[in-house]
Amino acid sequence: MHHIPPQPIVTRWGSWLNAAQYYAERLPQVKEIVNAWEGEGVIVKSVKNSVNDPKLTSQLTEICLHYNNISNLILKMESCTYTIKEAHADLNALDFGKDPLELKNYIKKRLNKNNVKQIMELQRQDISPALYAKLQKCQPTSASVERSFSLLKSFLRPNRNFKDSNIPHYMKLYYNSGLK
Repeated sequence: MHHIPPQPIVTRWGSWLNAAQYYAERLPQVKEIVNAWEGEGVIVKSVKNSVNDPKLTSQLTEICLHYNNISNLILKMESCTYTIKEAHADLNALDFGKDPLELKNYIKKRLNKNNVKQIMELQRQDISPALYAKLQKCQPTSASVERSFSLLKSFLRPNRNFKDSNIPHYMKLYYNSGLK
């Protein structure tokens, strides 16, 4: 069965981790294909040097060893049904092992910086219990909202010529295509 390599998307936070995992699983096959290329062009030489660089194997190994669990968490966080309370618990439970990038420290620093910890631990005196309940049900990210705005922007570009009444049809096509 042939698999198409994943395309990392800058606005999809975990897509580069999925691409790294894909290549980590298939690096020997990729090397075989690339090393079979003929020619002495700059691009061919550069790609051959890249896939045969021992650092690539060690870097992909580090990603798989320590960070493969984060891409699933990122997908959960992009969901519109996942709450900040669930995200806080999941982020605090993350274990990266050796954590060469010190990502765990970065995450803890960010959680503390943005009052998330105080809200999750009900430490703020200026917030009522009713507001705490609402805050803990909020989405941890605005990714799904931002994606919706980006999609609408692409539908409403000046070079498009269609009626506003067709937007629901375009949305159905988009969501049914699996591009979301």
